[in-house]
Amino acid sequence: MDSSEQARMTQRLVFGIVLLGLGVLFLLDRVDVFRLGRLWEYWPLIIAAVGLTKVLQPAGSPGRGFGVILIAVGVWWTLDNLDLVEYGVWDLWPGFLILAGANLLR
Repeated sequence: MDSSEQARMTQRLVFGIVLLGLGVLFLLDRVDVFRLGRLWEYWPLIIAAVGLTKVLQPAGSPGRGFGVILIAVGVWWTLDNLDLVEYGVWDLWPGFLILAGANLLR
């Protein structure tokens, strides 16, 4: 199995686990076994999971740096939803412009 095939398998695995988990949660909510309630505050962790699939790709694969950024944004957004950080993701949007510009210059 080459590295690109392994990367696709890892992405499919993480995406499948996320879909499976969401399906179970929604089903339990619909049949009144479990109430989602505050669980919606954790949805940005899906962004972090997508980033994790990028980071777990073999060394030299494109998008690993973007994966780190996705993980950071997903975790930060979740912390903001839970009121655990002073500044939200949207308060720091100029920093994303700086990162994008620095990446273009690199």
